Amino acid sequence: MSLIDFGKRSTQARFFIINMSTGEVTAIHTAHGKGSDANHDGYADKFSNKSGSNASSLGYYLAAETYTGKHGLSLKLDGLSSTNSNARARAVVIHGASYVKESSVIQGRSWGCPAVANHLRDKVIGMLKGGSLIYAFAK
Repeated sequence: MSLIDFGKRSTQARFFIINMSTGEVTAIHTAHGKGSDANHDGYADKFSNKSGSNASSLGYYLAAETYTGKHGLSLKLDGLSSTNSNARARAVVIHGASYVKESSVIQGRSWGCPAVANHLRDKVIGMLKGGSLIYAFAK
């Protein structure tokens, strides 16, 4: 199971991957959508499920299958909530990105994807693929 706390500034680790067998928690940085942070201050303050919004969506996701695309290995996500039901149609996926760093800086913005640092991409996708539940929320 995983939690993405979009209420935290992107300078903080806010993607929490929980190993349900061991209780171990991996905390990493993640991007949010450009449409969620128009002034690029690191805070996601607008969310959307609409195509073309380039915004992140809140709600429950199910990690599905992997594929290789323009960002290399990527993980498809199925939106399980009314607030993210268009995730697959919008191509909201987990992928690696050079604009995400594992440091306390304002992260770059995606087109709505919870992108992770390139060097963590394979590890994160390996932990989530094939059925992990992901809950994205903002306080």
